[in-house]
Amino acid sequence: MQRGVFYRLRFWIVSALIGCTRFAVSCALAAVVVAFIVVFGSQVFVFARDGDWRSVSAERLLQIFAVDVPEGSLAAATPAVLILLGAAVLLFAVRRALRAVERRRHDKARSDDRAGIIDDMERALRSSHDA
Repeated sequence: MQRGVFYRLRFWIVSALIGCTRFAVSCALAAVVVAFIVVFGSQVFVFARDGDWRSVSAERLLQIFAVDVPEGSLAAATPAVLILLGAAVLLFAVRRALRAVERRRHDKARSDDRAGIIDDMERALRSSHDA
């Protein structure tokens, strides 16, 4: 099956978009992991120093990033470490899913290329037998 120029162009554009999305997700994952390490590390440091576990709320974390949080919301009671851990797990899953989609697309393209080469070889053999 012969693939045209537009098929290949569309394939590489979509591949580039998937790659850019994976890069953005990887950067976000790195930022979340660093924030998790800082928050959790500070909690462990205070615990080791004072013997008192002081949990950082998600509301306080959002205030550090200058995000307004309404009073009495769920963020006031939720520990920031759990939010950051959940975000890291979610971003990691998205990154893995994008990699799986990218791998599947490249495997299919490689298979289509091999099928095209085999078709060309069969056509050449038929034409040489017919001549």
